[in-house]
Amino acid sequence: MNNLYFFSKLAFAILFLLSVCFAQQESHKNYSLFNPVAQEHMREMETDRPDVTESSYTVDAGHIQFETDLVRLINV
Repeated sequence: MNNLYFFSKLAFAILFLLSVCFAQQESHKNYSLFNPVAQEHMREMETDRPDVTESSYTVDAGHIQFETDLVRLINV
């Protein structure tokens, strides 16, 4: 009886957590390179240039971000 109660609670918890995880993933699964995120749903741009700043920001699906130093003053 005690094992049945424990396993029923465990099964309920697993099913609940799975439903929460799948519910959160619904909003982004339809976006890809050929079906980009709409302009009004895009996040604010975060700049990250190599050897200037290093961070783990990502770009919205279907868009690219290119950063460069065309002219950079280096004191010798």
